[in-house]
Amino acid sequence: MARRIATTPKEAITEKLNDLWSVTGLVFDPESFLEQKINSARIRWEVFLIVLIGGLSLPGIYYVSSLAAPIIDSEEFSFVLAGTLLRPVVAVFLLWVGYSLAFHVLSNQFRGRGPPGRLLKGTAWALLPLGFGNLIKSVALIFVYSHIDIESAMVGRGAKEQLDALLNAGLREPVFVVAMLLFVACLLWSGYLMALVVQVGKDLDRRVALKIAMVPVAVHALYLVLGLIRGSVNIAMMI
Repeated sequence: MARRIATTPKEAITEKLNDLWSVTGLVFDPESFLEQKINSARIRWEVFLIVLIGGLSLPGIYYVSSLAAPIIDSEEFSFVLAGTLLRPVVAVFLLWVGYSLAFHVLSNQFRGRGPPGRLLKGTAWALLPLGFGNLIKSVALIFVYSHIDIESAMVGRGAKEQLDALLNAGLREPVFVVAMLLFVACLLWSGYLMALVVQVGKDLDRRVALKIAMVPVAVHALYLVLGLIRGSVNIAMMI
């Protein structure tokens, strides 16, 4: 049945509120919710959603960068800051496309049916838990860096080296470690949702879909855990 078009501002506002409330279906009835999104006519909210997921990590990163600004006396800093703030959004976009393509290729090995566009739409919504994880990390960063000696943490010659060193300084702080473990838990939640996307989007058995989804998710989780242990991954790229 065609959706009724709102004719008054009140109806339009009510419609948008209903759309927002419908996101709770991702928790209470994820399979039906994702099936509805996968079968929608076109990609609309999905691009905005990806930007939002990446953007939720920006408050923490911007706070840390703002602490460095008075210390780094360089015209280069503004460009470095812009690049640093763009990293999480670009990273989530690449995750979105990368996961969708990986699911498409792996599903075809199990005779899955359906175009990759269906996976793109569903995967965007399945990544929503990472937005909660990014928000948790932002709060953790603000707390951690309010207790760090900023000047001693900033080693290196150029603005980029100094900012990267500062962003790495909080990797092993207990609060940030806990935040990252919660982020990994959110990733596993996303993994389950992406399995449902593969099941519905490619018309596959649930068990097969779980196997397909968990391969790239396991690689992603391993990357985060090893980066945290080794301290080899910039905080801005821990997504």
